[in-house]
Amino acid sequence: MNYIREIRAFYDWLLTNPIPAHAQSLWHALMHVANKTGWKKEFTVANSTLLSMLGISQAHLTRMRNVLIGKGLISYAKQPGRKAPKYSIISVVAHYEQQPEQQPEQQPEQQPEQQPEHITKLNNKQNKTNNNPSKADFKKEFEEVWLLYPNKRGKKIAGKKFVKLREKYGSDELIRTVERYAAEVKGREEQYILHGSTFFNSRYEDYLDKNYRPHNEQTTKHPNDDVIFLDGRAYRI
Repeated sequence: MNYIREIRAFYDWLLTNPIPAHAQSLWHALMHVANKTGWKKEFTVANSTLLSMLGISQAHLTRMRNVLIGKGLISYAKQPGRKAPKYSIISVVAHYEQQPEQQPEQQPEQQPEQQPEHITKLNNKQNKTNNNPSKADFKKEFEEVWLLYPNKRGKKIAGKKFVKLREKYGSDELIRTVERYAAEVKGREEQYILHGSTFFNSRYEDYLDKNYRPHNEQTTKHPNDDVIFLDGRAYRI
């Protein structure tokens, strides 16, 4: 499942299928969890987790979940006892994106005429370019990622950085870095949130898959960690 394509298709779908804002937020929350699981077909998430993410009541969560089920965006299965319920994301791209109306009839195969060598080289160069995603495509993906970032300052610089980072890390991992940072600063005043240009310049590295440690797992350094005691005296090292 391609995260960027699913988000883009979801917003296209909303144009003709409006749903409440909290239902949209629930869809995004479930997409975030599904992405963290590596897009497993089924995954579990506790109601308490969703309530914390969305800031709504249990009754309202149930109503918004029923909206998504009714629209064919998710499936849901309640588990026995106190086990977390199971969810599945139903791809918007696969089920709601329009497919091409009709493929043109196949023409009889013809042998190509022999072309001069310099034209052949030019065609090969063009084909190689067309097979690779363009920077314009990356910039479109950046607009989707930018919707998730909590401080909208520094967009121009952030966009240029994203194009280069997208080639190195891929859009899914960059989305995870933004979501991790956004969750960490949730509720914080905007002046204490990094500008987008600052985050994509270097601070994103702390939130990559290989580097990220949840905030509540980070250890606090003891004030005496850099002090040794020798003959009853303290020495800082």
